[in-house]
Amino acid sequence: MDTGLLIQRSFDEAIGFSKLIEKVFTGNAGFKRTQADIIKQLVYTTIAGYHKDDDSDELREDPIFKEILGKSTLASQPTISRKINEFTPEDLECFNQVTLELFKSIYQRKTPKYVILDVDSTHIKTYGNQEETAFNYHYNANGYHPLMLFDGMTGDLFRVALRKGSVYTSNGVVEFLTPVLQWFEKYFPQIQLILRGDSGFACPELYALLEEYLVYYIIRLKTNNQLYQQSQHIEKAFYEAFEQDNSKNHALYEDFMYAAGSWDKERRVVCKVKRKVGELLPGHTFIITNLISFPQR
Repeated sequence: MDTGLLIQRSFDEAIGFSKLIEKVFTGNAGFKRTQADIIKQLVYTTIAGYHKDDDSDELREDPIFKEILGKSTLASQPTISRKINEFTPEDLECFNQVTLELFKSIYQRKTPKYVILDVDSTHIKTYGNQEETAFNYHYNANGYHPLMLFDGMTGDLFRVALRKGSVYTSNGVVEFLTPVLQWFEKYFPQIQLILRGDSGFACPELYALLEEYLVYYIIRLKTNNQLYQQSQHIEKAFYEAFEQDNSKNHALYEDFMYAAGSWDKERRVVCKVKRKVGELLPGHTFIITNLISFPQR
């Protein structure tokens, strides 16, 4: 059943993934095994669908896994569990280094003109008393609330940071993004970056960081009375253009300069006023951006 992993191994060798793991993870895991040995075993057993530490004992003498990993026997469950529990923040950062090294290899072969960075948070449920677990009111559950950064065109993961379940969406986002922006500036300064985020990332510290690194951004704003007031002329223009015709979808886009009380300067906000079929009143969507292009009318 696991012989298909030999194909995965061939791909691994072609891109140098295992060698990269060995280069980045240089520590020793004890019992004549390195950190790299443990991580490679976890990668291949996970690919094969063996997600529990206990599976390691059953696989110790599996000929396919021994062949793929080049070992006379695999690490046991106690060794696997002990290493997972011993991971430090520095070890976790090494995983982010691995992903960046893979992206470097990809971009050196074919460098894109633009890269869209999608920043988001997610929720991972926990059960029991796992370290750093906490209740998140938005998801109404205990868990972790990690930050994640993806290539918006391919869906590939750039970076991840594990956080307590109770932290706010944008908590630590500047520290989270800075290493990636520095990496692009060092290795691929010719790539124009565009960052997208939802309203949880609408914070002036992030705007300032992206402006410093000349990154375009498109971030949704939470609606408030001041935004509504500044968009009244857009709503008026919407009614003048479409009146009370709710037989089809209608949308109107305009922009204006806006500064919340905590901002150091005004920034461009694009407003979409849209009414769907059958609705009486239009809805408003506000996007903050430093893009200078305009939509086609």
